[in-house]
Amino acid sequence: MARRGRGLGIAALVLVLLGSALAIGDFVRLREAYGASTVAGGGSMTPTYEQGDRVFWKRVDGDGVRRGDVVMFSAPESYGVHGLLMKRVIGVGGDRVACCARVGSQERVTVNGKPVEEPYVFGGDADGVHRPYDVTVPRGWLFLLGDHRANSQDSRFHLDEQDGTVSVDAVRGRVTDDRTAPALLLGFLLVGCVLVLIGVGLGIGAWAVRRRGGCGCRPRHGRCGRSDSGPDQTGRAAVTTDVDGARRRHGGRRRGPPQVRRAPRPWVVSVGQWPVGCGFGPPGVAAGSGPLAASASL
Repeated sequence: MARRGRGLGIAALVLVLLGSALAIGDFVRLREAYGASTVAGGGSMTPTYEQGDRVFWKRVDGDGVRRGDVVMFSAPESYGVHGLLMKRVIGVGGDRVACCARVGSQERVTVNGKPVEEPYVFGGDADGVHRPYDVTVPRGWLFLLGDHRANSQDSRFHLDEQDGTVSVDAVRGRVTDDRTAPALLLGFLLVGCVLVLIGVGLGIGAWAVRRRGGCGCRPRHGRCGRSDSGPDQTGRAAVTTDVDGARRRHGGRRRGPPQVRRAPRPWVVSVGQWPVGCGFGPPGVAAGSGPLAASASL
């Protein structure tokens, strides 16, 4: 019983440690690599992202973004908002961004003189506010626009501040629609939590087994490993079974029924009215007591 309790305790410890390492490690990686936000505001990224949508973004610096990426950034000095904002990257350092060139019946933003295909803009309107601009993006800065050009406060309205661009240092991450990696990390996090719970359950079971097992044997007559001897309430001598002795004599295996050992009966030898001896067992074996104790052997 005690050995079984130790085994459960070791298994519980291993599962708790393994689950804790897995859960904590995945939680740290998830926090360091990804972020999550809820789209709020006036719908400047409609129709790509609607208000109330939950988006995941991978933590990257501004040097890791490319044209067409949707980024999360923070620029309170320019936009007056201390939270995260979401816009699309139109131009990176060194690009010349201008609006707008007519292609067929539509107007398009040009980057380095080439019209840009933007299937994501709301209503196919790449201009939105009919406000022309022609800027060259400085190195280390980004030109950002919303997908709903008629309803977006973006680089077009901050042309007097670095031509409306935002520093790459303001970028916190790039929005991603691929949720495989964060889902895997979250799954491993849940697996680690389950392992911890199983380990705690095994630990409780080990404690219960060891508590019930006590000193490793079944208790008899009120105490484990002892049998009461002596007379019972009726005055009869108690019977003690020598099971352990029988096992030792037969090499640790019990053969046949257990031996029974009865308590010796007291005896008294008297001569006339004088007691000459008393003891336990057959007369003459044990020394007696009294004034004629020497005659007890007769």
